[in-house]
Amino acid sequence: MDILDSLLKTLPFFTQTLREKVNLLVYDRTKVLYFVQTRGFNLEQKVSDPLIPEFQNFGALTNGREPSLVHIDEKLYGFPMDTINIPITNDSNEVVAVLCATYDQSNQYQLNAVVDDNQHISNELIDMVQKLSVHSREATAGIEAALKDVQESIRKMEAEISQISASAAEQASLVEAFTRVIERLHVSSEKMMSVSGNLIEYSVE
Repeated sequence: MDILDSLLKTLPFFTQTLREKVNLLVYDRTKVLYFVQTRGFNLEQKVSDPLIPEFQNFGALTNGREPSLVHIDEKLYGFPMDTINIPITNDSNEVVAVLCATYDQSNQYQLNAVVDDNQHISNELIDMVQKLSVHSREATAGIEAALKDVQESIRKMEAEISQISASAAEQASLVEAFTRVIERLHVSSEKMMSVSGNLIEYSVE
């Protein structure tokens, strides 16, 4: 029994150990030799199906004989897939077949889209925070400037009030002195009238 026959006989047992959604395929240069897929994976393939052109003549292998990872666009089967292609060689080291494991990448693509969206949202939030920070600094600077203006205005008002108070105090002092002079004049006038009255009375008599 050659290596290819041995592989085809053991694959059904190996498939039972798989937990992921995967399609296992063994193919030669032109057609499918073995095909099995786990639950949840639905590729309409069967043994003896012809290969798609890109996989014919071991075209999916790197340099025609080395393992490769091939991305298959969703346009072909309706969902994106990754295929890992492992060459199977005979005793003469010639590639006689390929073991291909195909994985549905729909969940991975959706996860990547969610991660990208989250990254985009994070970047927007960071940008918003930075803008808010700038506006906050500008607003703070404006408030500080306004406070300084208010403080300066208050100092000026205090100085003016002090001047007014000093002037008012001076005026009050003058008014008080003037009032005292008026009062003294009034007293003096009363005294003069009293003396004048005495003189008049004296003259009349």
